[in-house]
Amino acid sequence: ETSLAEVGAALRAKNKTPDALRFYLLNTEVNATGGAYQQLAGAQLAAGDTVAAVASLEKAVALNPNDQRLKQMLDRFKKK
Repeated sequence: ETSLAEVGAALRAKNKTPDALRFYLLNTEVNATGGAYQQLAGAQLAAGDTVAAVASLEKAVALNPNDQRLKQMLDRFKKK
């Protein structure tokens, strides 16, 4: 059984970012976890959508407020 995130990763590896975004977004609807939003943010950044990536990272941090790595990522992209 393949997860939505795995399908998204496979699509990103094949440079099919728009398709990957659909799977990552669906994954956040099914599995609203910090990791799911972090993966979505990565794909959004790859697509050049920093504004959407920041919003996704904010959701990831809200779900995992003690994750310093997520907070650092969010701070880095908020400054851009």
